Amino acid sequence: MYSPLELEQIEFERKTFGGYSVDEVDKTFETLKKDYSTLYIENADMKKRIKELSAKLSESEEMTETLKTVLVSAQKTGEEIKEHALCEAELIKKTAEAEARETLRKAELEVENLTRRKEELKNEVDVFITKMSALFEAQVKYLNKAE
Repeated sequence: MYSPLELEQIEFERKTFGGYSVDEVDKTFETLKKDYSTLYIENADMKKRIKELSAKLSESEEMTETLKTVLVSAQKTGEEIKEHALCEAELIKKTAEAEARETLRKAELEVENLTRRKEELKNEVDVFITKMSALFEAQVKYLNKAE
């Protein structure tokens, strides 16, 4: 294959009437045709390869954009799930606190009722003791009189 510099340096033998040697021109032309064919095929292959690589690059860029979109979506979904979980936890906490307050209120009411009942029973016992004491005193007086 001729380089551009070699092509510039080609000189054909001149014939006596000012023409070039047909054999030398044909031989050079044959070499140039082979070189041109090789370059033409290589150029076509390179264009095909460039087209394939461009398609792969475009596909890769699309995939990158898709992955970015998926990543952003996943991140957003994760944040939404986290926010939902925090709201649910807060609701559970408030419900538990309300139930605890209600249980405490019921317990305090039960303590009040039991305290009141205890006082009632104590009063009843005091009344019973007083009545029994009076009955015993009456019985003792009756027995003392009967003697």
